[in-house]
Amino acid sequence: MKNEQQQNKLVAAINEMTEKCGGWERHREASIKYITNKCNEYSQKLDLSPLQVFQALEKKRDYSYPNYYQEANQPNLDGDRVFLFETQSKLLETVQPEQGFICPSCSGVSKSPYNCDCVKEDGKQCGWKSYGLFGTGGDGIKVAIKEGFLEKPVIEEIFLPVAMKHLV
Repeated sequence: MKNEQQQNKLVAAINEMTEKCGGWERHREASIKYITNKCNEYSQKLDLSPLQVFQALEKKRDYSYPNYYQEANQPNLDGDRVFLFETQSKLLETVQPEQGFICPSCSGVSKSPYNCDCVKEDGKQCGWKSYGLFGTGGDGIKVAIKEGFLEKPVIEEIFLPVAMKHLV
């Protein structure tokens, strides 16, 4: 009964949001289904209610819901290259940033997980961005932190940490 009530509240909140954002009628039904499923998936993995997940995502959303609510922004948390950490310290312990991150463009080891700082043979900096149009091209990983997810509901794409290359 409680689960049914939670689902009803979630669907009502999603409906209300989509109704306020006019002009997306042909995407509405598919979006509602996607958002509902994603909030349910995340709630199980994050030990939060589906409504809490939706409200957190909505606080972060600053553009159209059909463009925001998609797999690129909310990947499946069971994905091969998606890692969910309990805390920030557990993330750092596993990633070991001091070892560096493998750039998917030049294959060099960057100090930054987001912006390649490697210098190529021609003397120019690589400059590849994990948050650019092509992201990591499937060669990086996505990370999320359980603790504090309501405040920062983000799954970030980063270059593959050297310390984790054996895991993927």
